[in-house]
Amino acid sequence: MGASNCKPCRKKKKTFSGGSILDRVISQASNQDQCLLYKLANYKKGGELIEAYNQGGTIEVEKLIREQFGQLMYQEGKGQIINRSEYLRWKFRDHEQVTLPIEASLSRYDPLGKWEDHEACWEMQYRGSLGETLLHVLIICDTKIHTRLARTLIKCFPKLALDVVEGEEYLGASALHLAIAYNNNELVQDLVEAGANVNQRAVGSFFLPRDQQRPKPAKHTEYEGLAYLGEYPLAWAACCANESVYNLLLDSGANPDYQDNFGNMILHMVVVCDKLDMFGYALRHPKLPASNGIVNKAGLTPLTLACKLGRAEVFREMLELSAKEFWRYSNITCSAYTLNALDTLLPDGSTNWNSALFIILNGTKEEHLDMLDGGIIQRLLEEKWKTFARNQFLKRLLILVVHLIFLSLAAYVAEVGTILGVLSYVIFQQGDEIRNQGLWTFLRQQSNSPPKTIFLISNLLILCCIPCRLSEDRNTEEAILLFAVPGSWFLLMFFAGAVRLTGPFVTMIYSMITGDMLTFGIIYTIVLFGFSQSFFFLYKGFPGVNSTLYYSYPTTWMALFQITLGNYDYQELGSTTYPAVAKTVFALFMVFVPILLLNMLIAMMGNTYAHVIEQSEKEWVKQWAKIVIALERAIPQSDAHHYLQEYSISLGGGDDPSTGSEVLWSLNQKVKRELNNAREQLQIGMVTNIFT
Repeated sequence: MGASNCKPCRKKKKTFSGGSILDRVISQASNQDQCLLYKLANYKKGGELIEAYNQGGTIEVEKLIREQFGQLMYQEGKGQIINRSEYLRWKFRDHEQVTLPIEASLSRYDPLGKWEDHEACWEMQYRGSLGETLLHVLIICDTKIHTRLARTLIKCFPKLALDVVEGEEYLGASALHLAIAYNNNELVQDLVEAGANVNQRAVGSFFLPRDQQRPKPAKHTEYEGLAYLGEYPLAWAACCANESVYNLLLDSGANPDYQDNFGNMILHMVVVCDKLDMFGYALRHPKLPASNGIVNKAGLTPLTLACKLGRAEVFREMLELSAKEFWRYSNITCSAYTLNALDTLLPDGSTNWNSALFIILNGTKEEHLDMLDGGIIQRLLEEKWKTFARNQFLKRLLILVVHLIFLSLAAYVAEVGTILGVLSYVIFQQGDEIRNQGLWTFLRQQSNSPPKTIFLISNLLILCCIPCRLSEDRNTEEAILLFAVPGSWFLLMFFAGAVRLTGPFVTMIYSMITGDMLTFGIIYTIVLFGFSQSFFFLYKGFPGVNSTLYYSYPTTWMALFQITLGNYDYQELGSTTYPAVAKTVFALFMVFVPILLLNMLIAMMGNTYAHVIEQSEKEWVKQWAKIVIALERAIPQSDAHHYLQEYSISLGGGDDPSTGSEVLWSLNQKVKRELNNAREQLQIGMVTNIFT
């Protein structure tokens, strides 16, 4: 069992896939038994160490470890600092000649790219194909026997607690990480007592979010991944909801505010892993509470991260934990909620693009709809509506109605009025929005409001009619107006979205156009282009081809569109050069398009209708909320600051007006319902007491 019997560990190419660490490790190369480490213990839960335990028990194994295992470690188990050379000798152990890579050519996962000399105990030349030690193998196998062997190994050589996996896939994973992952609290205790680094970071590619494991990682990560647990052992304990280990690590010097490579600390990680109970535990820990409000590299606090990921329950819990209670009477509470991370307005009136409200409105999950339904978010929107949005809404609706009246009468008496209305909208109203938001932000907001975009384009088209009128180009002017006039009326859809009766149907129209119609349009266009060529050549020999729409390729495309709607002359097919072929192609087209594609479109629209109508109330709230925010974006910053002061209360927060503390009062929603019920009962003469 000496070092002289060791054969090199053969390294096999690894690929990214989901699953637990145990599943990934067991699927390694089949020739692992050629390495001394895997002769001692392997991932099939066998090995000479297991055999020795079965024959002589813990005493025999401890004797064996003390007598023979020291030669497999640096300085007989005392450990030493290892450098790049040690790592390179292990990495290229199977190569007779090696061309060392320069730093610029390294992959972003390569340990050499972020190498720091560190202390290790188990020699690199005796490590496994992943860069793991015997202790790591024993923990991963996760049986009672392997746990006893691991504890015995730590007892004999405490320095092994410092060893980490050195391979790029699991880089930085220590025995402490693995013990936490397998919920082995006794082993965690032994490792901490042996001096394990409680701030060791597991940064291997396997521990990254799924969208960061690709050759070209996503620019904006969703933080989703089976093994993304936050790098630090404390974060792993929180993500595994292990309170006892969490307390132990805090007592041993761990810090809940340490951030990983994505800027996420403990509270971010419990949001990512959706651990509701652990959030409150970490935030209000009696020894070292985690700091709330720290932003990660994406500019997200734990609260806004919960909004981004659609963690509705965690979001509500975070709001309640962060609320400031001012008074309580029985089960009635009056609380204030800080608006800095919630509201779209900062205390100085500027826009908070990373606010919870913005993120919720841009979300696409059903959980985002739940966040708008009731609670402080709906209360905030109602306060905005009462304070300024309702008046802005009615004022703009009145202006639009007047503009449409002038536009309808423009050909007779109101041409000047129409032009003045268009100029005032484009120059003053849209100009103010660009000045308030900036050009890039204005353009980004237009993409979120199709009716406003269409109306703006229509106004610009109307202005384009002025040169046509001056040059007496009546045909061009009328052609432009054919598009401009319907587009001007389309802005009424924007206002219809704020009405409870029509709001869900406006949402349906948007969903069908951007989802069902877009998908259908792509497939339909491909089919039409293919069949257009067939019909164009089939009609080339037709005697009266010039009197039909098949005389050119573009008009043939339009003819097929009419056939889709049922407008065709079947008798013409018999007069073509190849009537049998023409009728066959016609039959195929009718099967593909009117029968198959159109019915698929109808079915897709039916599903969209059923989904929207099922969530009609929530969808309307979302549409109404978007209108409130759109109206808010159109007002100057000074006015926004004034309105903010009206619907909130300033508690002060320092000299910087952009970071002040604004709060919104709220009564417990359950209590509100109880109060309403009591009021109804009192009105009919019933005397009840709900405050028991």
